[in-house]
Parts: sequence; C-alpha cells; structure tokens
Amino acid sequence: RTALWGFNAQEPKWLESVITPGYFVARGHGDGEVEIDYRAEAPGKAEAWPEILPNSARVGRFVYFQMQDFMRGVSRHVTIGRATRHGKEMPAWFALCRAGH
Repeated sequence: RTALWGFNAQEPKWLESVITPGYFVARGHGDGEVEIDYRAEAPGKAEAWPEILPNSARVGRFVYFQMQDFMRGVSRHVTIGRATRHGKEMPAWFALCRAGH
C-alpha cells in the first residue's frame, strides 16, 4: 500500500519545540478519501524538517497522539476532513485551503 508522510508545520516556529512537529503517514482510504494517521511512525524525513518525535511527547500528547484524520477533496484547492481519536469521531471538522499556482 502506497503511503506518504509529513508533519504539521507550526507558526510561529518555536511552537514545534513545545507541541512536537506532529508527524503522520498518509494513505488512501475508501472511495476518494485520504487517511492522515498520527499513530503510524514516519519512516523518514527531509533533512530540513524538524526532528521526528513520538506524537505522545510534550504537548503533542493532547494534539496528535492516537489521532487519525479522514479527508476528502471538494475542489482542486479545498479539502475537508474529520478528526478521530481512538477510532471515535471527534466533534472536529476542518477545511484545508491551498493557494493556486
């Protein structure tokens, strides 16, 4: 199964030293959805990325630990999603908007 991985960049940058970078593994899930899995360990990182820490470290325990997001594209630049923790849906929906090129 193909997977990508990444992290949540924080602004201001010093927040990454408090929260953790929130590394995740992303893979296809169901019909047209993507699972963002914060439970899985990222197998690597780009040199410029912050250190990989477990999502249970620091304040990340309350933000990313045991979380999964399930996302679906609604247009070329907009994605909607819902967060889950321990397999239970949270009352947390979100939208991601990406600037066009």
